[in-house]
Amino acid sequence: MTAGSHLRAGVAAAVALFVVCGLYGIAAPFLAGHYGYHGGEYSTRARNTLRHGSLLPVNTPTYYAPTDAQLYLHHPVLTHHLVTVTMGLFGEHEWSVRLAALVASTTSLVLLATIAWRWWSPAGAVVMAAAFALVPINVWYGNHIDPGYPSIAAMLGFFLCYLSWLGTGRW
Repeated sequence: MTAGSHLRAGVAAAVALFVVCGLYGIAAPFLAGHYGYHGGEYSTRARNTLRHGSLLPVNTPTYYAPTDAQLYLHHPVLTHHLVTVTMGLFGEHEWSVRLAALVASTTSLVLLATIAWRWWSPAGAVVMAAAFALVPINVWYGNHIDPGYPSIAAMLGFFLCYLSWLGTGRW
């Protein structure tokens, strides 16, 4: 194996470690507190979108098409749509809500490692990926659904494109 292959394996190992840690408790019931509130809120929004086709989030469980007064527009809707996709594909389960969170946090990790690989060094990308995978707050909140990781992934995706544009002057 070449040095580059070892470094790619190091990044892949960090990603795998992060995903394995994120799978801990993925099927647990939503309990009171921050985890329970967000899990219930985003699953209700996704259920309403799947049942009624509402692209905008509605926090109130409804058996009819939501009214404009029921729309909840205080947070970005990307997180709501990630949960809608995973619930639409896998059904209404606690783990399908948390899977959307794990996809967003893992995407953040991969984008951060990609940026570090291109603009720092491959070895730096391994260090960055390992640090992300081992920092307790990332491990603790990796499968917690809220706007945090989808926003971080979107920002890192922007920087990946922007830094490429700065380097070449073209998209």
